[in-house]
Amino acid sequence: MKEQQAKTDRSPVRPSILIVSAAVVAIGAAHLALAFFAVPDVVLWNVVRLAGVTLIAGLGGLAIGMGRPASGAAIGGICLAGAVGAGAVLIHIAAAPNVQTSPSWRSVAEYGRLASLACAGWYAVWAAAQVIVRGGGASVKRLAWGLGLCAPIALIGVASWWLYGPGLTAVSDPVRISVVVFGGAATIVLLSAAGHQLIMAFDRVQDA
Repeated sequence: MKEQQAKTDRSPVRPSILIVSAAVVAIGAAHLALAFFAVPDVVLWNVVRLAGVTLIAGLGGLAIGMGRPASGAAIGGICLAGAVGAGAVLIHIAAAPNVQTSPSWRSVAEYGRLASLACAGWYAVWAAAQVIVRGGGASVKRLAWGLGLCAPIALIGVASWWLYGPGLTAVSDPVRISVVVFGGAATIVLLSAAGHQLIMAFDRVQDA
């Protein structure tokens, strides 16, 4: 009875997730060292908190890699991708301009960001592969819809950047404000719809 319960509590080991998650834990530890030894006090705790997010994500990835819990690996993978990717960008914003010591620490900040983004990308690709291989037609369709709805969000972002950057003098203020207001409203609607489709796609994957 106990053996049967143990089998239902975990899925098979996922070696690629274990390897990537171990790397994420190492990156989080490196960012903690960066916080305590190479950045000023004004941003110290911001970097510590963000490094903590990376560490926790890595530990969560190790759990998924070891087959615990038995279900929800795909949606767990995409959540890890978001946490590690966002952490990489925010740590870079907080730490990179403020590294005060040797070039070695600057390399830790730069290569840590690149490695974190690579790990986040792997989590996302792995989770999407689970949807395609194990999710069935309905999940794949939801994944396609979710990604498709993200495309106009990206276009709105590019348009907003252009309006307040290179196109600042080419467009009048009323037009620019109108585009941003309506674009912002459309982004909220599209983001909600895309998020719903993607969550349903990843949530309904049958684990091995």
